[in-house]
Amino acid sequence: MSEIKVILVDDHQIILDSLKLLINLMDNISVVSTINDPRPVETRINEDKPELIIMDYSMPYINGLELSMKLKMRYPDINIILLSVKDDPATINHAYKVGCSGFLMKSVNREELETAIRTVSKGDMYYSPQAMQLIMAGEDVSAIDESDYGYALTKREKEIIHLIVQELSTIEIAQKLNISPGTVETHRYNIMRKLKVKNVVGITKFALKAGLVND
Repeated sequence: MSEIKVILVDDHQIILDSLKLLINLMDNISVVSTINDPRPVETRINEDKPELIIMDYSMPYINGLELSMKLKMRYPDINIILLSVKDDPATINHAYKVGCSGFLMKSVNREELETAIRTVSKGDMYYSPQAMQLIMAGEDVSAIDESDYGYALTKREKEIIHLIVQELSTIEIAQKLNISPGTVETHRYNIMRKLKVKNVVGITKFALKAGLVND
């Protein structure tokens, strides 16, 4: 199993030190950089080539949501988990819309943090149960403008679109990606909500229009 390289971004050094200590105890996961100023994050991504960035929502200069949007536009395949002390539905919805792979409350325990890191690193999404409840109770998270599509789709969703266009069934996609059929259906549902289409034909038309077929 290859090592999962993580960059931590938080303006509080004590949080960085604590998270680094905790994460480095996890098998095959290591923190390659800790950054207490969000401005040089892009430089560190180019140097360290991480699989995952875990960042705080509330930071000076640029908040985690704005930085996530900026990074997803430049690095569409980068995985981002946003940490927050706020359980504001609008913040969680925005994190979902801009393509954050995960959202956790800062009160998260070690077990859930590790689950989130491993889930997101495989190309899936992990929003804490509390965050998911707020998303489902909030406004429609599928209201994404066409200009957002390029970075709103996750790497896993793009993989599934490729396989849908190839006319693979849910079971065939699950076997190919080594995930459960239920997970495939969840991704299919999320894809259709994001693209505002109702069926496979709509997904295929979007894939052809967006150039994702040969992406």
